[in-house]
Amino acid sequence: MKKLNKVKSLLFPILLLLLACGPNEAVFNIQSKGFGANSVLSISLADSRQPLAAVNLDKEQQSLKIFRPEKGYAQLIIHSDPEKEFWIYLEKGNYDINTSSSDGFKYPLQHSSSQKQQELIDFYALKFKMGKDAKDLNVIQAFAKTHPATALSIFLLEQLDQADLNHQQYLHIFKTLNKQIQESKVGKRFLKDIQLAGGRAAGSDMPGIAGKDLQGKSFDKNILKKINVIICWTTYDKTSRENNIQLIALYDKYRSRGVEFIGVSLDSKEKWWREVSKTDRLVWPQYSDLLGAKSPNAENLSNHRVPYLFLTDQQGKILSSDVSIYNLDEEIERKLSH
Repeated sequence: MKKLNKVKSLLFPILLLLLACGPNEAVFNIQSKGFGANSVLSISLADSRQPLAAVNLDKEQQSLKIFRPEKGYAQLIIHSDPEKEFWIYLEKGNYDINTSSSDGFKYPLQHSSSQKQQELIDFYALKFKMGKDAKDLNVIQAFAKTHPATALSIFLLEQLDQADLNHQQYLHIFKTLNKQIQESKVGKRFLKDIQLAGGRAAGSDMPGIAGKDLQGKSFDKNILKKINVIICWTTYDKTSRENNIQLIALYDKYRSRGVEFIGVSLDSKEKWWREVSKTDRLVWPQYSDLLGAKSPNAENLSNHRVPYLFLTDQQGKILSSDVSIYNLDEEIERKLSH
């Protein structure tokens, strides 16, 4: 106990000294008008979507502080009707936010001493200028052309997550960036992702499926039928499990019409994989190499996304990539009619 007290006595003046050194905060000075009592402004980390802070917009002037913010991109959301989402660059310093319920989707930050935040202000100014009907991908392309020396375009493209559907345009945008950005660590990783996306695009040959089925047999393309739905999923993903209910109904509808469903589990625990396959009544072929996120299936088939669905023909040629569960019925029917 005496030793603990001694430590406490040493820590107290150190704590006072740290507090006296000045704040290490991101301070958001907020001016808002016209929002309802239930409207909220929140800030979350970009990668994990972990919420950092939130404040109710029931006052016209107020401040929001984040202590010791980790430098990086974050998401600012105004939870109202309609909901508005924006990217910001988070670091210590002051942010002036001016927003109104009648602003539409106008960016609430107008000036910043941070270069990375100013790049975002420039991007949203361009987006506002191009109009509400402009596609995000086209806005990013226009921004990259005028700002080739920033990696912001790469970040925005990654968040948009349309490489599988638009890998040629992704590659075109990447090539407009300057050599330093292209050859950076971020640039090289992004180029690899684009190239992998090309292998998942419609018209490409389906990458091989690693691992074995529940009976211990390796994947063989001979099981492919006229139309095949490849389903990348995990037992612990809530959406994957919810999808299984709809997939069962669709499988029963199409199994007699030359359609096969093939599950690819990105799990690492065999017990979970077997139990959930049985509990959810997944009677179509199931494969897994039980390597989880380290599986080549995760990188080659879905770019680590779950659930992820795509369609192939009997030769393994990809017909449709990144198919939503809500569009799957229509997409199968459309491919069968060709």
